[in-house]
Amino acid sequence: MTRSKHSVTIQGISPFSAGKILGAVYGCLGLLMGGVWSLIRSSGLSSPPKTSNDPMANILFGPGAVIVLPLVYGVTACLMGIILGLSYNLVATVFGGLEIAIDQKIDKAEH
Repeated sequence: MTRSKHSVTIQGISPFSAGKILGAVYGCLGLLMGGVWSLIRSSGLSSPPKTSNDPMANILFGPGAVIVLPLVYGVTACLMGIILGLSYNLVATVFGGLEIAIDQKIDKAEH
């Protein structure tokens, strides 16, 4: 088995693909954070300010965090992924793309 090294250049990124992936990843992170926040809140370790009777604060920082945080994280990351994909494409056309070195194993029996 031999190794072959070569490099490839990423000349463009699909903005909607980047948005989709970042939205999914950050949506999962939001679910994790919402669960942690909800557990902390329901355990009594964190309580709302005594002067606040705002129902929206209770939804956001209570059990509703499991629903609200994934949506907020996911939608925000999706929009940022689209913006970053478009920005990368613009910069890559001016300065060239991102060069990545790839190490590939080649089995001589297959050739």
